[in-house]
Amino acid sequence: MTENIARQPKGIPVGGQFAATTHSEPGTALSASDEQASFAEMGAAARAGLTHSSATHIAALLKKSPEAVYDENVATLAAANGCTYEDIHGINLVFNQGDRPLRVTGTGNSLPNELAAAGLTGDLSPYTGNNPDIEEGAWAYKSPTDRELVLSRTEDGGFSVWHEDRYDENSFHLETAPEDVTPESNLDSIKSALWDLAVTDANNSSPTPLSSGDFYELRDVRLEKNSRGEAYAEILASNDDGMWTTVSHNFATGATTVDRDGDLLTGPAADIEMAAVFEGLHSEPDNGDFEAHAKTVFGNLLTQAAADPDAPRWAADLAAKEAGR
Repeated sequence: MTENIARQPKGIPVGGQFAATTHSEPGTALSASDEQASFAEMGAAARAGLTHSSATHIAALLKKSPEAVYDENVATLAAANGCTYEDIHGINLVFNQGDRPLRVTGTGNSLPNELAAAGLTGDLSPYTGNNPDIEEGAWAYKSPTDRELVLSRTEDGGFSVWHEDRYDENSFHLETAPEDVTPESNLDSIKSALWDLAVTDANNSSPTPLSSGDFYELRDVRLEKNSRGEAYAEILASNDDGMWTTVSHNFATGATTVDRDGDLLTGPAADIEMAAVFEGLHSEPDNGDFEAHAKTVFGNLLTQAAADPDAPRWAADLAAKEAGR
């Protein structure tokens, strides 16, 4: 999932080299050859949470910045505009040095331009796979972290994000309804899919990994926020009898719950089922305390996933908070 980060009001710092000046949107119409540059600029502004005109003004200031004080000036602008050093540096790279954070190979529909303007980075090329369910005109996407997705519009104007696992163990499909599609929602869907993959990878490299066992099969592992804004982690597992069990840990309350086929278990029944799931997934404590083991497993998952470049801000903040307890 992605997070909407509240930012302070945007503006240009007062005084010093960056004294406030009046600036406005350029009135010159763009030629067709300038379109990709314009979309890249809009994307750089979007990643910083700035308007295009503010980003243009910042780029003009940095273009005149002496190299000796470049880092200081970038940091000053970042602090004044409620964004990061990387955001402001990225504006300079795109506006002044021609950087294209979303690299597009091949031709097709206008989706790459829309995603570039929304702030997507990485590589896009026409999809050449053979999945019959993926719409014509889809794009193969590789993120800066080398994770691969397929992006497409649906026939009715929706937006789809696909992940095709080679062995179909972690394939999934996210779709946004046409009435909910915006450039921002498309980017959020992509980030959500990348986070899902990051959590899966984090489980595989965790000190206490969960894997498909002989009795219970791991179906999914998640780190999300609930409707109350509380972060939780959960595993979804099934057995040969067709029974589904969800073990969830709420980081806000510290409680671990067990749900079997839609029924919330409590007391000894919950303890027995939790033990069966963890043992079936080749993960069990030395002392037999599965309640404490669950907290350790989910804590390790959070720590590992939060360190991933595709982790949302809330996950990194929560991991730091948990580490300080």
